[in-house]
Amino acid sequence: MAYNKLPDNRISANALALQRSKRRANRFFLFAFLIVVIFLMVFLFSYVEAKNNRKVETNIEITVSGLEGHSELEVLTIKASEVIVDSASDNPQKIDAWTECTGSGVFILDIANSEFLIDQARRRVIVRTPDVVLSDNFTLDYGETRELFFNNNWSDDSYSEGADLAESHLKRAYTKILDTIANNPYYYETARSSAERIVSSLVRGFNRDVKDLDVVVEIGAL
Repeated sequence: MAYNKLPDNRISANALALQRSKRRANRFFLFAFLIVVIFLMVFLFSYVEAKNNRKVETNIEITVSGLEGHSELEVLTIKASEVIVDSASDNPQKIDAWTECTGSGVFILDIANSEFLIDQARRRVIVRTPDVVLSDNFTLDYGETRELFFNNNWSDDSYSEGADLAESHLKRAYTKILDTIANNPYYYETARSSAERIVSSLVRGFNRDVKDLDVVVEIGAL
């Protein structure tokens, strides 16, 4: 008597599980392969980009030609005021007068006689300059001159005498204000700090394409 052989369900289940396991393994290896390919592409792109950037930066030269074209730089303007006082007992005109005068002095930096030391490899510029000086271009600001007090003691001819006294006040104010600015150490220190900032800013401005540029400014080194 013949019997139909029943399928081995256990063998079929194992085969199905094996197939599923193989499919998962294939998907995992495919995913891992894609990750490796993407990583290699990103790495290669970054390498080429960095190499191109280094090549471009290598061809960039530091320049200070914009500064060398100047003879001097104005680095600081100082304004100072002085009150000139005359009493009736101090002048034959018997005039009492107080005049407030304001003057402006400009500190300059000699660029024509400065040194520029450029280290292309280290991306460094050293600027060595003479000390700052107060220029000869000192002026009184006549628009800010104020007559604080004037008393002619009822003199009839005080107009011309008052004009002479006013001129005398301006001359005395000029001398006093100039002396005040020229002999104040604080103004010189402020001018040096200003000169250092201005020169450093100009050098960096002339070399905007140079990354991490080191600028050293030595005021008064020459």
